[in-house]
Amino acid sequence: MSYVTSAIFTHPKINTCAPSTLGEDCGGEVSVGLIEPYHLPVVGVLQAGAWMERVDPEKAGTVPVTLDQRYAKRHQYALKVQGQSMNQLVQHGDYVHCVDWKEVAWELEHEMIIVIQRCWQGLTETTLKQVEADENGDVILLSRSDDDQYRAPITVRNGLILNDDCEVTIQALVVGHYQPYH
Repeated sequence: MSYVTSAIFTHPKINTCAPSTLGEDCGGEVSVGLIEPYHLPVVGVLQAGAWMERVDPEKAGTVPVTLDQRYAKRHQYALKVQGQSMNQLVQHGDYVHCVDWKEVAWELEHEMIIVIQRCWQGLTETTLKQVEADENGDVILLSRSDDDQYRAPITVRNGLILNDDCEVTIQALVVGHYQPYH
């Protein structure tokens, strides 16, 4: 999903209310108001296969998005995608729009896209995965890449990671992405 980044203005005969009255009844006409982008803070980078020392995230500017109102009271932020690990869905240089997983507290669902962090010997890797379930009821975390080096799935059975000596934690739910025009 790409976001419209410029304000959308309604026809003046329809919109007779101030923008702050979005959706309210004002004198018999319902305002559809105008939609202005929110400048979501960019707090880091995602890059599969890039094992790095853990560092505190730094804000690296903002990206214009429309906030996902399903999570209006939740912490929302953006991460910049580097590399080709999810290039079937998100391209190198795009930004993913994230909601902090601790604030969502949902069960993993089929086709969700999530941000995971893998930790191994003091190093971390932060990357995107798409959720699937197999016939055994295991949760499979997949990269959607054309590059075979990123295609190894992570299998989760009863909350435990199989065939991986890394600690894996879910960091965020991805609710959209922003693709800048270059």
